[in-house]
Amino acid sequence: QLLQMLDAYAVPMGYYDRKISLDADLSAVALPDAALTAHAPLWGTKAGKEKAVPLPEVLSTLNGLFRFAAITRHAMQLALHPDGSAVCFFCEVKIKLKACPW
Repeated sequence: QLLQMLDAYAVPMGYYDRKISLDADLSAVALPDAALTAHAPLWGTKAGKEKAVPLPEVLSTLNGLFRFAAITRHAMQLALHPDGSAVCFFCEVKIKLKACPW
């Protein structure tokens, strides 16, 4: 069941075909106020000062990036909070400009 939910989330986020679905209905896998929060040390912010970015804004940003960059995700890991209140997602992201051959 968790894998089905993850798949329903991954498709509109462009994990398989790098095509973002801006009008996708994520209500089956995310609450309306769902947001992504970057881990403070990885993002260069202080602990407790992280900014939660709403999912529609994340989708819009990724959609713009996919136009001129090839983004690949590696070493993806998911963890469910013990009380079921949150999902932690970790991955290594590699970005390569489409116009650059190296």
